[in-house]
Amino acid sequence: MIWYVISVGQELLHTNKNVGQGLGKTVQVSSFVYGLFCSGLVSQVLIIAPLAVMDTWKRELSCWAPKVRVVQYHGTAAQRREALSRVYSRGGVVLTTYGVFVCYLFVVTFINIAG
Repeated sequence: MIWYVISVGQELLHTNKNVGQGLGKTVQVSSFVYGLFCSGLVSQVLIIAPLAVMDTWKRELSCWAPKVRVVQYHGTAAQRREALSRVYSRGGVVLTTYGVFVCYLFVVTFINIAG
């Protein structure tokens, strides 16, 4: 399985929080993702964003990429497992945060090293 990964907003963590807001980045990326799905270039996309904008991402993706399944990889282990299972089997977008992604990356790296 190949994932298309998009990380949005990380540079805002170290700058003025008002810089870069309201420029339509979420709409642009949502439209771009929809184009990737419609053209058949991807079947799964991982979007990594700050927790504060997760609901915004879900809302904008439902508006600008209406036919794409969107799940949040956040919450309990069972909820995260279910989210990945749905996208793995049927395609779609997984939304997650930097913290969850780093934790998951650490676990995968540890398993690969130990295994």
